[in-house]
Amino acid sequence: MAQELIGTNLRLFACPWSAPSWMKTNYDMSGNGSTMKGDLYNDTRYWGTWSKYFVRFFEEYGKQNVRFWGLTIQNEPLTKPLYTEMFMPANVERDFLKKFLGPAIRAHPATSHLKIMIYDQDRGSCGPYGVDGHQECGADKFIGVVLGDEAAASYVDGVSMHWYEDGFVNASMLDSIHNSYPEKWIMHTEV
Repeated sequence: MAQELIGTNLRLFACPWSAPSWMKTNYDMSGNGSTMKGDLYNDTRYWGTWSKYFVRFFEEYGKQNVRFWGLTIQNEPLTKPLYTEMFMPANVERDFLKKFLGPAIRAHPATSHLKIMIYDQDRGSCGPYGVDGHQECGADKFIGVVLGDEAAASYVDGVSMHWYEDGFVNASMLDSIHNSYPEKWIMHTEV
């Protein structure tokens, strides 16, 4: 209906803020440091199921003739707020993408066309534990962890960026990211 009103192609993308509470370490939809339960490397109960949630989401919208253009893996993955959120440092986003989410999205006819974006946070963020379990700040470091892995990078179309720290973190970081990964685009996704 919205597409009919604007008279052109409306490009939608989806972004989860949290897995269901039963899948999380704190059994709560709030962030507060919670992450997904289960061993990312050996236990598919939670991580595999979470990737199936993504596919099912797009299937159900497709049944209503709503077609999405893309998705981000996790809204503000380095944030640990008290509101709905889930902590997902770069190494976890990388491994979830290459082991579960990327293959699930690319294999299903309802989702194989989707553009996958990583990061989805402001460019200066480091979160309480940094990008890879260490206290390192910056979008460039997080993105490097994910795109530095060939298998994970093969599923990534672009980088999702928020504006919150634009006044504090030099925009040259965006140039650096673009120069390091020119085949990946950068898009502001927070309004």
